[in-house]
Amino acid sequence: MPALPPFEPTETSLAEVRGLLGRWLEARLDGDALDWLEGEAAAAAENGPVRRFYLAYSGACRRVGKDGLAPSGEDLAGAAALRPRWDPSRWTREECARTWLLLHRPPGSAASWRGLLDPMFACADLGEAVALYRSLPLLPLPVALVARAAEGVRTNITDVFAAVAHRNPFPAERFDEAAWNQMVLKALFVGIPLGPVVGFAERRNPALARMARDYAAERRAAGREVPADLALCLGEAAPAEAP
Repeated sequence: MPALPPFEPTETSLAEVRGLLGRWLEARLDGDALDWLEGEAAAAAENGPVRRFYLAYSGACRRVGKDGLAPSGEDLAGAAALRPRWDPSRWTREECARTWLLLHRPPGSAASWRGLLDPMFACADLGEAVALYRSLPLLPLPVALVARAAEGVRTNITDVFAAVAHRNPFPAERFDEAAWNQMVLKALFVGIPLGPVVGFAERRNPALARMARDYAAERRAAGREVPADLALCLGEAAPAEAP
C-alpha cells in the first residue's frame, strides 16, 4: 500500500513542537542545566558556530542526564495533537534536549541541512544516533532526510534500528514500498517486534506477504523457528501461530 499521508512541517508547527519540548524540559531540569541549554539554544537559533552546536549536541547528556522523559498521558496527547502519530513515550531527557537544540538551528536549504546533519550521523555515538533518528519526524525539510532514515534501518545495531522502526512515523510516511518492506523483513530477521511499527497495518502489501512466506520457508528448511510476528505480514490476527 502507499505511504501514509506525510506530515509537512511548517514554521508554526516547528515552533509549537519547540515550545512543547521546552516545557517538558523546564519541568524536569534543574536551573543550571536549563540555563546552559537555553544559552546553547539561543546560539543555535542565531546560526552560531557549527562547532559550538556540535559540542552542545554531544554534551547535552552530561548536562541533562539520561533518565527517561516519562511523559504523562496529557503530554502524549499534546504531542500527537501537534505531530500526528508521534509517540515519545520511550524518549529520554537527553533525546528531548538534543532534539530541542536541533529544532533551534535554522535549516537553510536542503543541501545545507544535510551538510549540518550528515557529520552528526557519521560521528554519532550510540546515544546521539538514537536521538537523531528518533527526532526525524519532527525535523524540517523531511524529504531531504529520507536517505538518512533508510541508512538507519540498514544498521545491525538494534537500538539504532529500533529508533527508526519503532514509534516513529517517518518510515510509514516517507519510505517507498521497497524500503518499507526491507525494514519489516529486517525487523523479523533481527528479532525486533512489529507491534510498535507505526503504520504497519496500513502499509501491509502483497509483496511483503510474498517475502514473508519465502522467509518462513527458508527458516523451516533450515530447521529454525519462524518468528511469531511474521504472521502479521499476512494479515493474520494471531501472531503466535506462524503460517
